[in-house]
Amino acid sequence: MVVVDGLVRTVRVFGPLESYAQGFPAVLRETGYTELSIVDKCRLLARLSRWMWGEGVGVEGLTWEVLDRFLTGCRLAYSTRVTRVGLRPVVVFLSSVAGLRLAQEPLTQLGVLAVYRAYLVHERRLAAVTVHERVRVARVLVDEYAPSGEVALVGPADVT
Repeated sequence: MVVVDGLVRTVRVFGPLESYAQGFPAVLRETGYTELSIVDKCRLLARLSRWMWGEGVGVEGLTWEVLDRFLTGCRLAYSTRVTRVGLRPVVVFLSSVAGLRLAQEPLTQLGVLAVYRAYLVHERRLAAVTVHERVRVARVLVDEYAPSGEVALVGPADVT
């Protein structure tokens, strides 16, 4: 069980992810998430854990196929749309603490920007304002040179 004293209310995690959930809020804080976003991501982790328990899926059984089934269920059951991008902080966290190894998904525009943002925050340790501005500029570059979403086609000459 994890308790997050956020702006909205306490979030409790039960099921297969319960033992991993305790450190999730701290990781999100270090990444720069706001308290409200932390509560939302913890709710998503709790929802995933309850779903896994109901489906009889353990942490070792998580694959993108299983996560896509979860996302489909979320879309049917809830008014808010949960996507792979929204699930990414949960997947990254579980990969680091539970040794979860999911096959690499193809990078989309949003995926590339998320990876770039994480690099700026974790590796470069830049200030939030600087990260925001650099991601904004990168978004313009990606929109200009990879409008179809094929970001692998953007080369060094395009960046220059």
